[in-house]
Amino acid sequence: MSLKGSLLMDVGRFEEALPILLQAKAALADELDPDDPEVLTCGNNIAGCYYRLGRLEEALEHMLPVTEALTRKYGDQHPRSISATNNLGMLFHHLGDPERALPFAKTAYEGTAALYPRRSPKFVVASNSMSIILTALDRFAEAEPYAIDAVSTATETLGPDHPYTVGAIRNIADLYAKWDEAEPGVGHDAQAASWRERMPEPESDPDEGSGTEADGGGG
Repeated sequence: MSLKGSLLMDVGRFEEALPILLQAKAALADELDPDDPEVLTCGNNIAGCYYRLGRLEEALEHMLPVTEALTRKYGDQHPRSISATNNLGMLFHHLGDPERALPFAKTAYEGTAALYPRRSPKFVVASNSMSIILTALDRFAEAEPYAIDAVSTATETLGPDHPYTVGAIRNIADLYAKWDEAEPGVGHDAQAASWRERMPEPESDPDEGSGTEADGGGG
């Protein structure tokens, strides 16, 4: 049942996947420990469905305990913990709470740095999250190097037209546009325009390269 829900998610049928996953999680809870990898994967998928459906508070109800359980089970430098922690940070950002988001994004970035090669695509996700959240906090000078790293890594490792690259370019353009609003007249508007000119057409799914990523599953 959980597999069927996951397959429906893979093809974007989140409304259909959600009740199946909720039923699967209830059945698993009767048989397995709450920290069992299968239970955690199902809970993470439920959070993902709610997120994709725009039901962010409900996504948080599931994502927060899953992230806590994964960190407790694996530590904060395991691929699943890093992914969940990053996603939780971005969820808080989308809920309008960048202050609460930042510690999770920072933990995920540090875990990524400890676990993956420096030019790994995983750094695109981690760097984007830091840039997006710091931009939301008006900490533009701190956000800038993360945004530059995200674009550079995505372009080198994935190519100029990959959704992660497109997302990273969009994010750095938004950074400079917002920086220009805060500090006009010093050239940030020109930087924003220059980055927007590099956006390929048509644009990718807005969620691609936004700082979120799928959980890998498994134990």
